[in-house]
Amino acid sequence: MRDPRSSRESLEGRRTGQQGAELSKEAALRKVARALDEVQYGEIIIKMQAGKPVWVDKYERERVGS
Repeated sequence: MRDPRSSRESLEGRRTGQQGAELSKEAALRKVARALDEVQYGEIIIKMQAGKPVWVDKYERERVGS
């Protein structure tokens, strides 16, 4: 069974510790594409500030039932 907690650390990479540190649009899209390949059930979230991507996060869920 997979851990349903956030895996922001693996998608986000190293943070600079600065407020408002931005990802390039291309980097954000690469992270989203990677998350789309990995997540079966869950959510992919892109946090935006001032119209620019700041981080990409994924939350995996377990499917219950058939």
